[in-house]
Amino acid sequence: MYYDALTLAAMRDELSALLLGGRVQRIVQPSELSVGLEIYAGRRYQLLLSADPQEAGIYLLPIKPRRGREVPSPLLLLLAKYVRGSRVEALEQPPLERVLHLTFQGEYGPVTLICEIMGRYSNIILVSPDNLVLEAIKRVPASVNRYRVILPQHPYVPPPPQQKEHPLLLTAETLRAVLMQSEGPLWQRIVNGVAGISPILAREIAFRATGEVEPPLPLQPDALNR
Repeated sequence: MYYDALTLAAMRDELSALLLGGRVQRIVQPSELSVGLEIYAGRRYQLLLSADPQEAGIYLLPIKPRRGREVPSPLLLLLAKYVRGSRVEALEQPPLERVLHLTFQGEYGPVTLICEIMGRYSNIILVSPDNLVLEAIKRVPASVNRYRVILPQHPYVPPPPQQKEHPLLLTAETLRAVLMQSEGPLWQRIVNGVAGISPILAREIAFRATGEVEPPLPLQPDALNR
């Protein structure tokens, strides 16, 4: 399953309807790069957060995820302290970003578990109310990324915003300019210029507008209005 920002928005809406107000009953770490939560909200739901580059995303599972680590990781220990027994207070997504904030209210106050779905840069980060990183499934020191240090007691810095056009605000003229500023086939130009669009969705858009996945460019004027 490919997670673009629009897919995540749909998942956020589904999870909000199911999980808000639910209580976290169980937390496991099925693999080095994933976390499983059992949440009771009228019934038991199994939620998996994955930062694995090949399958990063947020998933509802039909069965309980199994414990994969024999020795609890630092993140799992803190999740057990701050999140187990807490209630799901909010699920929020920064506009057109592949990032979901899950806020929990528990014995020690609110904490936010941030799931960043960005391929090999994916991460799962536990953040305090004053925006300090408590722990992450992948620590990122300054030697790796000076802009975004992800270490305990460092301020949480969100991923840099995309410098792309908002898909709901596009006009035919703006879209034409966006497509002409880029290179490659039509679907690639859409990905490069329009926020929140995955390659799979961009190919579908290209096909529905022109009848071809990689039509000749420039496009006919009527294709930009479809």
